[in-house]
Amino acid sequence: MNQGRSELDANDHSRRSRWALWGALIGIAVIIAIPGYVYFQQVVVPGNRTVVSIDGRQVLSTNELVRAVVVGQMLVADPTDLSGLGAAPYLVADTALNAELLRAEAAARGVAVTSADIDAVVKTQFRPAPQVGDDTLDAELDRLYRESYTRFLAERGVTDDEYRHVIAQTLLRDHVAATMPGATTELDHWLSERRNDQQAQVNLSSAVYAWVLDEVRASLPRNTTNEQEQQ
Repeated sequence: MNQGRSELDANDHSRRSRWALWGALIGIAVIIAIPGYVYFQQVVVPGNRTVVSIDGRQVLSTNELVRAVVVGQMLVADPTDLSGLGAAPYLVADTALNAELLRAEAAARGVAVTSADIDAVVKTQFRPAPQVGDDTLDAELDRLYRESYTRFLAERGVTDDEYRHVIAQTLLRDHVAATMPGATTELDHWLSERRNDQQAQVNLSSAVYAWVLDEVRASLPRNTTNEQEQQ
């Protein structure tokens, strides 16, 4: 009799121990999961949210917007002047949306921006122009051009691909506008119509906008911050 009761007590104790163990494991799992969930919500999700879309297709994510704003800021004449940073996310998102609409229209019109087109713009900006009577060889001018351009990219913290992308967007707009009778005026009207026809949207809520600006400020070199922007 006592032996049977002892066995029952032992079994009951074993069950309680197992439940306690499972409870502890579940508690640990919850403790581990909460920071992971917070990280996912605060870092992963905001970075992958859609900012620009056309017909439900993502054109620009928040991570891409952050980098584009940083690049734009580093390419202005004075990167330390952050007075226009507040409007930059909206302007960059709007530019990205227009560029995507223009790419589709350019293909339909047989218009393209080539690498040679972009090279020509970059060389105009960074390759020294030979002066009258200057017998500097083209090879030397090309060397100076490459050095000047490489130094510029390094100082601004921008890659060659990023800089060429900025130039390509401007050239694409100009090329498409050139095929329209009213040039810029006609193009602006056309873009407005296409936004409505293709359900083109910029989705930048106040919360996402604040997150983007925080990420931009964190990504900018420290020497680009100034008291005026911080106020």
